[in-house]
Amino acid sequence: MLCDRIYNALVEEKFEVGEKLPSVRDLMKRYGVASATIQRAFKKLAEEKKIVKIPGKGCYWESFDNHLKENLKKSKQDCFELFESDWESGFFKLGKPLPGLKELALRYNCSRVSLQKMLSEMEIKKRLVKKGRYYFVYSERFSKENRPLGQILFITRCNSMGEFKAESERELEFLRNIYHQALKLNYKLTLLGFEDSTGFLFDRGGKKVKPADYPLAIGAIISTLLIQEPLSVLKLFAKVSYPVSVWWEHPADVLPMDFFKKEKWSFFNSTFGKRPGVELGKFLKKQGYSEVVYFSPYHKSSWSKDRLEGLRESGIEVLEFTDAENASPFDFKQAALLEGPEYAVSFLARNYTKKILLTLSVNAPCDVPWVCVNDEVASIFKEVAETGALKISKYLISFDNSAESYLLRLDSFDFNTETLVEQMYLSLENTLIQKSKKKLIEIAGKVIEK
Repeated sequence: MLCDRIYNALVEEKFEVGEKLPSVRDLMKRYGVASATIQRAFKKLAEEKKIVKIPGKGCYWESFDNHLKENLKKSKQDCFELFESDWESGFFKLGKPLPGLKELALRYNCSRVSLQKMLSEMEIKKRLVKKGRYYFVYSERFSKENRPLGQILFITRCNSMGEFKAESERELEFLRNIYHQALKLNYKLTLLGFEDSTGFLFDRGGKKVKPADYPLAIGAIISTLLIQEPLSVLKLFAKVSYPVSVWWEHPADVLPMDFFKKEKWSFFNSTFGKRPGVELGKFLKKQGYSEVVYFSPYHKSSWSKDRLEGLRESGIEVLEFTDAENASPFDFKQAALLEGPEYAVSFLARNYTKKILLTLSVNAPCDVPWVCVNDEVASIFKEVAETGALKISKYLISFDNSAESYLLRLDSFDFNTETLVEQMYLSLENTLIQKSKKKLIEIAGKVIEK
């Protein structure tokens, strides 16, 4: 009988104790038989205790010994860790149902039984809430109908008069999301400005203030974007008793651990580190590319270096064309202020950047994709190419996913600012972020194709 032939063939393979057998599908292809025949052979082996069938895992040779138990234990732990990583990075959206059990089981390569136990445990700990057939990220909005208005302090940089000027589209997007989410969650948002050179806080009227002036505050959100002395602003809130969420727009190696260790403080990152470069590199590899060129006129910065290292870490070959004299577009604007009137700053700064890029691109190959450190660099390349002064790659890809990237039909990495803001508010409610082994909670972004 065919069943006996399959049975004998498996016995003769002499699997190691605890070794996983090939799948039913693989054996069907190998022996050219139906699924039912393989299943009958497995049943006979199981009855003779030659194999152990683990639901959702497959079949393993001989007894369910300690070696096998340890493997399954690790697999279950991997499932928890992957779920936690998705949770912290914002893969699950507030107010939106989690993917179904089948989809999650496939994503984490675990059985539905183990997954269901894990989700039930999360529900008991009030990290998830179940409504009908679906699970949601827990929020007070699911448990309290008319939550009273609470005051949240929002701290970002300003000048000595308490005035704030956004330096980038991403910064404006962050502000819009902060305000929108406050409205959505029924919070009263109080905007305060931190002036870097003096280390003082100002209200919107230009009056010097301190956290103690707001006794009704129940939490604070601090942006360290373009703040040169971020520790100074954190020290102002060292003695507050309410939770604090910090957008840490600085390298991880200068993270102030004294503040990170505080029980009610959470730190978030979306742009620093290697992760954006790794994800963009993986995207390119899926498109079939094995080699790219990397351009950056801001390579004095750690974020530019991290994106380059992330690309290399993804396994893609990278040719580097960088300039390390400046650390950000802000540096070019500061130089432009010294050269001309304020109304011409953006124009002059762009011209400075253009000159550097023209020098960098002289010997760059055009038969591979050009990865640009941000959308502005890609935009300048396209602008110069249209004049005929420069030959560029047919495929440019960059970071930021700005409005201009849509105008230019430019594939670009989105840092997921909306999710960043959602997670920051959730941490204030002490519903999402628990003590993390990571130095920073990294928000997951992705390449947006145009």
